[in-house]
Amino acid sequence: RKIHKSLKMNSLYEFFFFFLSILAPVALLNGCSKEEKLDSSLRNLPLQYAKNFQLDTLSEGVLRLTVQVFLGEDSIKHHYILRENEKPIPESFKNTTIIPVPVKKMVVMSGSHYAFLKHLGAEERVIGFSDKKNIADSTLYNHIITEKVKEVGEGSFLKQELLYKLKPDVIVAFATGNSFDSNLEKIAQLGIPVLYVSEWQEASPLAKFEWIFLFDALVKTDRSVTLFEIEKKEYKRVKDSLRALNLPCHSVLLGGPVSGYWFAPGDQSYTGTLIRDAGGCSVFPKDSSLEKRLSLESAFIYAQKAKTWLHPGYYKSINELLLAENRVQLLNPYKNKRIYNFDKQKGKNGALDFYEQAVIHPSKVLKDLINILHPKPVGNNPTIWYRNIFYN
Repeated sequence: RKIHKSLKMNSLYEFFFFFLSILAPVALLNGCSKEEKLDSSLRNLPLQYAKNFQLDTLSEGVLRLTVQVFLGEDSIKHHYILRENEKPIPESFKNTTIIPVPVKKMVVMSGSHYAFLKHLGAEERVIGFSDKKNIADSTLYNHIITEKVKEVGEGSFLKQELLYKLKPDVIVAFATGNSFDSNLEKIAQLGIPVLYVSEWQEASPLAKFEWIFLFDALVKTDRSVTLFEIEKKEYKRVKDSLRALNLPCHSVLLGGPVSGYWFAPGDQSYTGTLIRDAGGCSVFPKDSSLEKRLSLESAFIYAQKAKTWLHPGYYKSINELLLAENRVQLLNPYKNKRIYNFDKQKGKNGALDFYEQAVIHPSKVLKDLINILHPKPVGNNPTIWYRNIFYN
């Protein structure tokens, strides 16, 4: 969970250091190909965008779930069986983590997990959350304050006894690849399933949102297909409407300086995809990465071409940015007062709503960016999550 906090900081530079891919299946325990179908409760809809999970039916009421998690240059596949009504499972899967569905009681460790469940109308099944400082949603925050939802901690502060007392059907978390996971592993050894998810490592907005199918496979609301198709249609409509205007590409500077380097989202990252779809062009050389690391000197050379600067870092004001790196005064986005962060909407303890509601509304994020990059042609509408750090 330290990496989760780091993610929240460095998502400003798109903390997706990991190259996302799922290997084609070569054995029964490997993930399904895109041509394979989802569980019939999801109307046999194949995954269209997500790369990091796969669902397939083993038998009536029994799903196999494969989740791929990237840890640095390595990747790990986690396998689960989602089983309804104690249905029999093949002998070869007896040692696989079994999650009873529909899940009635669950603990989630991230605000994005809660956002998916709330979008499905299943938020009341959440009985535990990591820490109230990690949530922007006011309803969940108040539930934690009143202890309707228990605060279970995270990492070395994970409240193991409380979790064992709560006995959730599943804990939804994500792996970090270090000792921070050890307490969760101890919980799993006590017989409470721990489901590691990696939606935050997907490389496009619709891929990230497509994880709603996984959450629906857990809670069985059968709403995910409709919700996804509505959002996909709206995202495409917004994107195509912009293309129809045939506007010139808007040059964008992404990321910012950290420890002597400039970190920025790569062209194949979540942010990189959004920028392209919003009619923007990164000033940095094109590549196939999820994250770029440049020397400060080379970054400043490329930055001279930028009209707008996005995701400079966790700075509340332009003065904080200048204290961190005063050379930004030489850049056009500084001179023209066009520097934006996505921290406009916050919870009571400062958690960013961008990591919750923006995940399930990618078309609205796209509209935010279009309004920033092309304000005059599209009407100069107010943004939801992005703010100009000079003024707000």
